[in-house]
Amino acid sequence: TLRMLNLRWNDIGPNGAKWLADALETNQVRLTV
Repeated sequence: TLRMLNLRWNDIGPNGAKWLADALETNQVRLTV
């Protein structure tokens, strides 16, 4: 799983990485709430 995330991380680039991080934070907030 980590390897796939690393590959995608390199493919999507900085902007995609930021979007992904924001999406993960949103998911965590939803799970917390």
